[in-house]
Amino acid sequence: FFVVENVPGVRHVPSGSRASFQKEWVDDLAGRAPMFHIQEWMMQSSAFVPQDRRRLYTVGWNWYALRCVPVPPPTPFRAAVSRATLADVLHRGLPQVDEASLTPQQKLNLAVVKNKLLASFQTSGEGWATFLVDRDPLKGYNDPLRRDGCVNTLRTHNELTWVLYMDRLGEFVFSRCLHPVERCALQGFRPELANLLSKSGLLRATGNSLTVPVVVAVFGQCSKALAHACSLTDACVP
Repeated sequence: FFVVENVPGVRHVPSGSRASFQKEWVDDLAGRAPMFHIQEWMMQSSAFVPQDRRRLYTVGWNWYALRCVPVPPPTPFRAAVSRATLADVLHRGLPQVDEASLTPQQKLNLAVVKNKLLASFQTSGEGWATFLVDRDPLKGYNDPLRRDGCVNTLRTHNELTWVLYMDRLGEFVFSRCLHPVERCALQGFRPELANLLSKSGLLRATGNSLTVPVVVAVFGQCSKALAHACSLTDACVP
């Protein structure tokens, strides 16, 4: 087997090109290694952890070693039933960020988002909200305000992912940025990882990392196919 993870943008066909980078690479690979059957699986991390992170997994396996048995993609919707929630990955003991310490623009961004939430309070009710406080929502630079229990895709640079919880009375009882330890949890890592890296190192690592439960699901599916092929081979041995 081989597994390659990439952003969905590799499927984009640039202006003046006949095909995307992904198609050119897969076609070239198919010609150079015809024994490999290649399939593309679009995986969404939100089925496993509370983070919206779509990634393209290119999976190849030796078609003859697996006795020409196809490998179906994982079924992540089963994991969504028991996945960790945003509340699960947050550390309640961490102090809330003093909003007075924010820059004037960040204070304005936060106020705009709070007003939006209060305006929708009667219909949407209590719950979590996440957004990037260092981007101005009035200029359209901000990622969408999320109220679905997920955060936007973690990135390598120091984007301030803000988390709010509004109670049934319309009061904001939780208001602060994600801590690097929580970013680790959103990628499926144990919190002990935070003891090994600096804050800036954690920001880069969690933004660049593969989401652990997704990788487990992909390789787990490949392992099941390999075990099945081995069982068929053993059954033919006298």
